[in-house]
Amino acid sequence: MSDTLYLIDGSHMAFRAFYAIRGLTNRAGEPTNALYGFVATLLKLIRVHQPSHLAIVFDPPGGSFRNRILPEYKGHRPDMDPDLRRQWPVFREIVEALGIAYLEVPDYEADDVIGTLSDRYCDRADVMLVTGDKDFQQLIRDRVRIYDPLKDAVLGPDEVREKFGCAPEQVPDVLGLMGDSSDNIPGVPKVGLKTAKKLIEEYGTIEGVYEHLDEIKRPALHRNLAENREQAELSRTLAIIERAVPLESGFDDLALTFPPEDTAALEALFDRLDFQKLLAELGATLQGVSRDGYELVTTEAELAAMVEALRGAEVVAFDTETTSLQPMQADLVGISLCADPEVAYYVPVAHAYEGCPAQLTAAQVRAGLGSLLEDPVLPKVAQNAKYDLLVLRRAGIEVQGLASDTMVADYLLRPQHRSHKLDDLAMTYLQHEMIKFADVVADPRKDTFAGVPLEEARDYAAEDAHVTYLLHQELAPQLAQEGLDELARDVEIPLVRVLADMEAWGVGVDRGLLEAMGAELGEAIEASRGRIHELAGREFNINSPKQLAEILFDELDLPVIRKTKSGPSTDARVLDALAATASASCPARSSTTASGPSSSRPTWTCCRSW
Repeated sequence: MSDTLYLIDGSHMAFRAFYAIRGLTNRAGEPTNALYGFVATLLKLIRVHQPSHLAIVFDPPGGSFRNRILPEYKGHRPDMDPDLRRQWPVFREIVEALGIAYLEVPDYEADDVIGTLSDRYCDRADVMLVTGDKDFQQLIRDRVRIYDPLKDAVLGPDEVREKFGCAPEQVPDVLGLMGDSSDNIPGVPKVGLKTAKKLIEEYGTIEGVYEHLDEIKRPALHRNLAENREQAELSRTLAIIERAVPLESGFDDLALTFPPEDTAALEALFDRLDFQKLLAELGATLQGVSRDGYELVTTEAELAAMVEALRGAEVVAFDTETTSLQPMQADLVGISLCADPEVAYYVPVAHAYEGCPAQLTAAQVRAGLGSLLEDPVLPKVAQNAKYDLLVLRRAGIEVQGLASDTMVADYLLRPQHRSHKLDDLAMTYLQHEMIKFADVVADPRKDTFAGVPLEEARDYAAEDAHVTYLLHQELAPQLAQEGLDELARDVEIPLVRVLADMEAWGVGVDRGLLEAMGAELGEAIEASRGRIHELAGREFNINSPKQLAEILFDELDLPVIRKTKSGPSTDARVLDALAATASASCPARSSTTASGPSSSRPTWTCCRSW
């Protein structure tokens, strides 16, 4: 098997991760969203592609040699977001703790270092450039490809020709003509990708374009090219990736040993960042929660003993197992309870499979547990309590004394967390990986928990209540310390019951009126769709940003307000800006042009009229 060298544009991956995941922090309140997305993407890439060699390259601080050529190069970019700036030094810590080569060369961008490495080692390995930056497409050649992890796509010469209409080595010529707004490379005014592709496809290079300038008959294009030759050549120079960066790293220095032999520094770093789940992917041993104290309750004597043990508790955590995620459709399969750091119980009610042992009936459980769960003095806690309140209400138990909800508590403490699910909270706060539903249910798409054998069901279900209890012990003091306990007690927890009541009783609506409104809106939408197609001169999918962009910017030639990675943006802010511009100076609100009636569509129309 031949060697594979993966060269990762670390700066690009870091920025992508920062904007893809917003608001994630660790327990200390430090932002970690970019770091988490970066590491998750990196670990997946290594796990799936298993490269033999790997390097991660970052841009150096202070710019590059291109800033001396054009001081305005990338000068329009806003300052780095403060939350990303706080995370930036940690990227290097992570990469080095993972035992991966980290490269950062003063005066050269990551593009240049990667271009140099790909040129230097493409005869020794298949090289994959990991980035979503279009500039890298000029580096593609035999044994050199681009992998975009966001799109899970590999780019080769065919994709370059589709994008730029040329061979990889001609990409700088196309960029020299069209410019690059993301890097503040000017290009030739009024020359976009479509025009630049045609020119390079016909004449090969920027020099070729100027050698045949007299053949270009469009007056505006001819004039812009003639007046901006120096700017076009400068723009191409800026777009060319340098491939002779002085580097000391040898091929063997990029060899990847994964996971690293010494994980002590990595474990300490990931623990600080609350990346326990990612640490588990590396095979590290987590602190975990013991399941040794879980008990199965299947007789009335065992039920009575459990109730007696729980009755004097400071707080009781409870959870339900059911047949559906929809509480108003779910049948109760079992109840789990916990009031001790080491002991938890599972009371099965409706398991049904061949050879299933005897269980307590729903009536027996309701009689035995009702007084406990309906006691308003005994504090209760649950995870996503609204669901359990509804399920138990339908089973004949009206839970009273709800004191906390761990999902709500985590939201109050860290609203920026991506997930407040029990599995994720267990990993974050307890360093514990919970049993997955898919581990106990043969086919989660069609099978329910009722078919799970009692011994397996005990560990899965009791763990839910146990972890909820332990999380409450962890989160309750934090709520008090942050001054959020009164908000939780007086507002959020009472609201859980209000929301449960609303979901149980529903909301009255006038069905006839809603149907009439729907029909009226449908007619208005169809009328607007027809008007849009009339103004565009053809039918297209108005819900497709790509097709809308083609109409607005390629065919109607409206100004591009903002660009995204996939092309000109057509979001609401852009459409509002275009509408405002058109309203202020719209020469053709009707279907006429300056020279008379148009045979197909206007050359400019007020977007607001769409």
